[in-house]
Amino acid sequence: MTSDKGQLTGSGSSYTLTVTENGTYTVTAEDSKGSRTQVQIPIEAIKGNVAPTIAAEQPQINATSATIRVTVDDNGGTEITSVTDQNLNAAALQADGSYLLTVTEDGSYTITATNKAGKSAYTTVVVSGIDRTPPVVEQPTVSYNENMTSAQIVLKANDGNGSGIAKVTASGVEMSLSEGNYILNVTQNGEYAIVVTDKAGNQAQAQVTVNGIDKTNPDIRQTSDNNGWKQKHEVTFAVTDEGSGISSVQVTKDGKTITHSEGNGYRFTAEENGSYLITATDKAGNSATKTVEIKTVDQTAPTVVPQLKNGDKAINPYNGKDASIYQGGKVTGYTVSVPQEATAASPLSVQVKTDKQTEFKTLSKDNMKIILTEGTHAVTLRAIDGAGNVGKEVQYKIKVDLQTTQTQKPAGETKPDGAESQQSQPADVKAQQETASTKQQVKKVRQSNPSDANPSNAAQQGIQSGDPQPKES
Repeated sequence: MTSDKGQLTGSGSSYTLTVTENGTYTVTAEDSKGSRTQVQIPIEAIKGNVAPTIAAEQPQINATSATIRVTVDDNGGTEITSVTDQNLNAAALQADGSYLLTVTEDGSYTITATNKAGKSAYTTVVVSGIDRTPPVVEQPTVSYNENMTSAQIVLKANDGNGSGIAKVTASGVEMSLSEGNYILNVTQNGEYAIVVTDKAGNQAQAQVTVNGIDKTNPDIRQTSDNNGWKQKHEVTFAVTDEGSGISSVQVTKDGKTITHSEGNGYRFTAEENGSYLITATDKAGNSATKTVEIKTVDQTAPTVVPQLKNGDKAINPYNGKDASIYQGGKVTGYTVSVPQEATAASPLSVQVKTDKQTEFKTLSKDNMKIILTEGTHAVTLRAIDGAGNVGKEVQYKIKVDLQTTQTQKPAGETKPDGAESQQSQPADVKAQQETASTKQQVKKVRQSNPSDANPSNAAQQGIQSGDPQPKES
C-alpha cells in the first residue's frame, strides 16, 4: 500500500497513515495480480501547522500619530498570540476582533501575526504625514494707539506642510487671527511670552516687550514765588508729560473753576487767600494734582490814620484855615506815630509827602521823624500796608520860624555833630541843626534875596544840600 502524502506504515491487512497537515490524502492498494484500489482520506482536524493570514488597512494619519487597523484570520489553526510591528510594539485587540497599531513616526512598518503553534503571517504598511516639526514664528511687532492707552501685538506664524496652526497665545491669552496675522490688544506694559502651537502639539516661542503705554502722571511745578504781600498774586506753573502729552489743565478753588491762561507755561490770578488746586490730565487719562497755598493777599486798605507830634504832643491836622496852621516856632523835628491799636493783614508803614512833592515816600520804621526847614510846610501822611493798600490821607501845615523869640526845644533834636541818621527822610523836608552862625547866614541870605523866604525854596535847599532821601513808594 502507498499514500501520496504523509507516512504510511504497517503490513498485511493493517496500515497506519500519519499526517501533519490538513488536506486530502490518497491511499492506493495493489494486489499481486496488479489490481489497484484507491481511497481518498480528507484530514481537517490538524491545527498545529496551520498559519494565520493578515491584512492591514490604510493608516489613519492625525497630528501626532497614525493608527493602522489589522485583520488577522487564524485559518482554523491555533489561536493568535501576538500582533506586533518590527520593533515589537504590540497592536491592541479591539472588540470587533481586529487589531489596532498606533505609531508616532513616519516610516515603513512590518506587522506580524503569530499563532500558538508558532506559525505567523506578516504585512507591510508605509506611514507618511505625522507632524513632528514646530511652527515658524516671525518676530512680533508692537504699535500704540494715539493716546498711548493700549498696544497691539502683531505676529505672523505658519506650519509649512505640517498639521497647521492650532492656537497662538501671548502670556496665556489667545490671540485672534485676522488677514493672516495673529493680533492681541493689551493695556499693560511688560514682557509677553508668545507660544505658537500646531495641531500636532509642536510649539514655537517668541518674546515681545511692551513699554510705550502711558502709565505716568503729568508733572506739575510751581514756577512763581508767591510769598510776598500783594493785592493779588499771579501764580505761574509748568506742566510736562513725557508720554501721551497734556490733554487738559484745570485750576479750582473750593470747587469753583479759576480762569487760567497758557503761553510759555500756565498762569492764573489769585485774588484771595486759600488753597488753589491744579489738576493736569494727559491724553492717556493719567492725572496729577498740586495744591498752591496763597496766604499773602491783602486787598483791605488800612483804617489807621498816622499822627504828627511835637514831642509827645499831637498836632492837629490842617483843616484849610490859617488858624489850623501849627506854629512850630524854632522846632524843626517832628515825630510820626501810629496808634498802638492799629492792625492790618499785612505790615503797616507810613508814607509822607511835603509841599509840592508829587510822590509819597516811605519813612523808615527805625526813624519815624520829619525834619523841616524854615518856612511854612504842608506835610501829608498816610498809612500803607505790605500789599500796597493805602489808607486815608491826613495833612498838616507847620510854620517853622527860626527868628522867633519863642523858645521851644525841637522834639527828638539831635546833637550838632549830626549823630542822628536821616538817610530815610525826605530830602526836601530835612534840615540840619543850625548853629548861631548858621542862623545869621540864613538871615543875611533872606535880606539879600527875599525870594529865598519861599517855603518851597527852603525845602529845595535841603535837597540840594546832598542829604540822603527816603525810598519812594
